[in-house]
Amino acid sequence: MRFLAGFFRSMAGRVFLVLLFGSWLAFAFSFWIASGREASHFAQLRGHFAADRIAHWLQLLDALPPRERQTLLPLAAREETRLMLALPPPALDKREIPFLHDRLQEKLGAAIHLQNVRLQEGGCPPDQEEGSCDKARRVVASARLSDGTPATVELLDKPPRRRSPALDRFLVQMAIFAVALALLAGGVAYWVTRPLRRMAKAALSLGRNIAQPPLPEAGPAEVRDASRAFNRMQSQIRRHVEERTGILAAITHDLQTPLTRMRLRLENAPADPQRDKLLQDLEHMGQMVKEGLDLARSLDAPPPSQLLAIDSLVYSVCEDLADAGHKVNCSGESLATVRARPVDLRRCLTNLLTNAVNYGDYADVHIERADKDVLIRIKDGGPGIPADQLERVLDPFVRLETSRSRDTGGTGLGLTIAHNIARGHGGSLALRNGQDGGLEVLLLLPLAEAKP
Repeated sequence: MRFLAGFFRSMAGRVFLVLLFGSWLAFAFSFWIASGREASHFAQLRGHFAADRIAHWLQLLDALPPRERQTLLPLAAREETRLMLALPPPALDKREIPFLHDRLQEKLGAAIHLQNVRLQEGGCPPDQEEGSCDKARRVVASARLSDGTPATVELLDKPPRRRSPALDRFLVQMAIFAVALALLAGGVAYWVTRPLRRMAKAALSLGRNIAQPPLPEAGPAEVRDASRAFNRMQSQIRRHVEERTGILAAITHDLQTPLTRMRLRLENAPADPQRDKLLQDLEHMGQMVKEGLDLARSLDAPPPSQLLAIDSLVYSVCEDLADAGHKVNCSGESLATVRARPVDLRRCLTNLLTNAVNYGDYADVHIERADKDVLIRIKDGGPGIPADQLERVLDPFVRLETSRSRDTGGTGLGLTIAHNIARGHGGSLALRNGQDGGLEVLLLLPLAEAKP
């Protein structure tokens, strides 16, 4: 049901419904017209049949001698026909049938004088009790035989119980055509909305990797124009990002040379408390420059191309931090392979685990498979992050610790670099506070088999 609701809210579903119900309404209208014509044709055939039967009984009565005419009455009753050797009394519930009168007069000829032919609605004749007669409509014809004897024929007017074969064939054809139309409408809806789905997929991929290949500029004029505009937008965004990345990389790279010269000069200077503080500041500045370069590389990294066993990498990073004296516990397995850049992905995991042990005393890592992705959970024992800051801390140079100390606050680039690396691998990085305290980091990476 959820799939159908989503489908009918999509453009493909709406195009499908418009085509399907519009065509079905047209078919229903055509069927109504055809049914009316068919009914009119049936009524005419029934009228001709009734005229032939009435003429048959009147001619039999006229051919028999008067004393033998009573013998026909029970024979006619067996065929649901009532004969009377008298004229019926006038009744208000009867109406004349002109076309049947003309047809019957033509069959009888000039010897039998036809007086009237009327249609009597459901009800019992005057000489029969209620409940003892068939209340179907009756065709009542009154005439005088060639010897002047009055005669009346009442014939049941029953509609045919079975449709004609032509109508049955028409209904079958309508059903087959409706099914074929539903399949055609579905195909048209899929074909019309395929460029939109391709563009939506490209837009989602653009958010993960700016270096996606451009959309093919093919199809109808509107689709070509939209694809061309999308490709132009992607090119402008990529150029803008490359310019910013290039500026950041150039600045951080150029800072390394003067920092190195300052370090050499300070190391050759006489021992002094101020000298030691300056060396510490240079160390921090060098670390900031290094992280700036890492940030630039994470923004402009090539697409991942190497198959990697993710479980081995995660356990290796955890063991390195544990050997360094940090409390790190790793559990679970996915037995999955991802397409990755090993150095960048190791840097992403190292940043996340370092944050966990620095701010939360320990890191509890768990690996599992989630549908077509690998989910890596990293939980720490820290105080967590305010809910309104969970997404903001992924931005560059954002530090929730306000002392600006390198020992407590860092540069504010570690999570940003990890976030960029995750997106560059087609995955995602999300933060949330644990129910029992601490911060939980969710790193999602797509399986190599899931990528086309």
